[in-house]
Amino acid sequence: MTPLQIKRHLNKNLSSELAEVLIPLINWHHTKTGVTAILPNPIWEDVFLRYAADDLRSNLESRGLKLRHRCRMHTAEQQHNIGPSFENFLHDPGNEFAVSACKRVVDAPGIEHNPLYLYGP
Repeated sequence: MTPLQIKRHLNKNLSSELAEVLIPLINWHHTKTGVTAILPNPIWEDVFLRYAADDLRSNLESRGLKLRHRCRMHTAEQQHNIGPSFENFLHDPGNEFAVSACKRVVDAPGIEHNPLYLYGP
């Protein structure tokens, strides 16, 4: 399956709202034996696994291919042996407000957003 075929398949089988956000975030790596979905962070990896992976895996297996997935953030941390920080945080449109609030708390603890409560995936 080519990347275009995979994107068409996902567009057809996901809700339009989810497909619009998820599909552009995924990078695809092809080998002779399968396809690897490379996702930007653990949150999007979880969304992919929850809503898209099983159907796509079935489709690929019917063609004799395997589906693998990997998180770019975890790969970068393993390669550089660094922990999460604002400098290496992978931003996406769904978390910009939360990241901004967290940065303000770090820059001025106890002054703004005291306490800071975050909820969600």
